[in-house]
Amino acid sequence: MRLSRDEIPGRLKAIDDPPGFLLVKGKKTLLYGEEILAVVGSRRPTGQGRRLAFDFAYELAGAGVTIVSGMALGIDAMAHWGAHMAGGATIGVLGCGLDQDYPKRNQALSRVMARDQVLVTEHALGEKPLPRHFPHRNRLISGLALGILVVESEMASGTMTTVNHGLNQGRTIFVIPGSVEDPMKIGNNALIKMGAVPVTTPMDILTYLNLE
Repeated sequence: MRLSRDEIPGRLKAIDDPPGFLLVKGKKTLLYGEEILAVVGSRRPTGQGRRLAFDFAYELAGAGVTIVSGMALGIDAMAHWGAHMAGGATIGVLGCGLDQDYPKRNQALSRVMARDQVLVTEHALGEKPLPRHFPHRNRLISGLALGILVVESEMASGTMTTVNHGLNQGRTIFVIPGSVEDPMKIGNNALIKMGAVPVTTPMDILTYLNLE
């Protein structure tokens, strides 16, 4: 299914560089929800990070929040699974064509997303998952959302690219804090020092966004 520029969700259409079109597989109505939160983080998370991504997405989706992420391994995948297992809604934004099997380890998730949730991309069928696509893809993840939750992040990462897009788009950045000795929380703690909102429970986010 192809969405023209006029059919793109309003929040995404309002960013500085909106997509000219979107290709969609699944329940396109999920793209037009008001209560959408991005959940992002490392492709190589700790066990605690995987659990937190799943649990936060599960609780938020159970409260009616749609979870958007990038279908990558690690935090992204756990956030999508958490939202789905809660019986809630989740949006997967791809950095390639809808016909590309990437990443292969997420095949089961991709099937579930296409059947019960929604996958979306600005890339035509046949477009490969090239490295240059993903930083640009991240502006769509933040553009669809009210805010961004960072679960685990190193300083130099795709997560920080999404955060930068979100800041430029005026999105609220939420961060799960962590130990100063944990390398996977270096980015998290740096964001808090720069003014991001620290959260320790899903209710913190719901309260902040008046979504209780």
